[in-house]
Amino acid sequence: MKKRAAIVGFFDGVHLGHQKLIDELERYAAEHDLEPLIVSFNQHPKSVTCAGFIPVMLQTQPDRTQMLLSHRNCTLQLFDFTPAFAEKSSREFMQILHTEYNVDAILLGYNNRFGCDKDFTPQKAVQTAAELGMDLVVSTPLLYKDLPISSSRIRRELSQGNITDANSMLGWNYYVSGTVVKGLQNGRKIGFPTANINPDCINNLIPERGVYAAYVILDGKRYAAMANVGYNPTIAEHNHLSVEAHILDFDRNIYGKRLTLEFASRIRNEQRFGGLQELAAQLCKDREQIRALLGQ
Repeated sequence: MKKRAAIVGFFDGVHLGHQKLIDELERYAAEHDLEPLIVSFNQHPKSVTCAGFIPVMLQTQPDRTQMLLSHRNCTLQLFDFTPAFAEKSSREFMQILHTEYNVDAILLGYNNRFGCDKDFTPQKAVQTAAELGMDLVVSTPLLYKDLPISSSRIRRELSQGNITDANSMLGWNYYVSGTVVKGLQNGRKIGFPTANINPDCINNLIPERGVYAAYVILDGKRYAAMANVGYNPTIAEHNHLSVEAHILDFDRNIYGKRLTLEFASRIRNEQRFGGLQELAAQLCKDREQIRALLGQ
């Protein structure tokens, strides 16, 4: 087996910072005649190490895996992050990579760590790697608005409705995929039928409440849409957060269909209106604004 260079991480979102690290891995491997290897995990590490912790995710695992596999020069190795695995030190983990996966070099992300060591530092990791006969190179962060890009930062931006900043750091439009289910059908009564989406994964982060310019991918086609995340305060009082999309210039029954909703731009907060007529008037304005934003 050819010697390898590796990166290690969960890589939620496979954002531009991750993509920079993968590019550096490919360059380093080419320069040192090594095979590039991406090492990741089937479970979020904190879901194993922190009792009761339910991770809020930027992607489903299949989507994350597919995006990592899109880097065709690299091999992907997924580990099951079990309680026993979580007890391994950084030295033990590096030894496994070195002896079982032929890894001779590791590129470490700027804020990356692995192993159960409480005192893990990049400097200590460099020293440990050298003792094992490996090279370890610490990468520098990719900055956006003068701050490092990270999955946690992207989650904060999405939770605050800053979809433009989140998408700029991801390098792709944040999306939620799911099945179209029946809602209250009040939107149809005022000329704005919506597809109510039951997300595939309950752990996926839902952006801050509000109205968004969006795209819907359905049956392989991409449509401009007006998306709403919220509790529909004008139409009905309920405690269920809904994710729905009014697809522009579209009138088909798509109940039971699976679609993907891409969030492109947030145009306003969720609001309570005086009645359905007032809501419909605002939705007309929203729709025209979205047409302009999306170039429809």
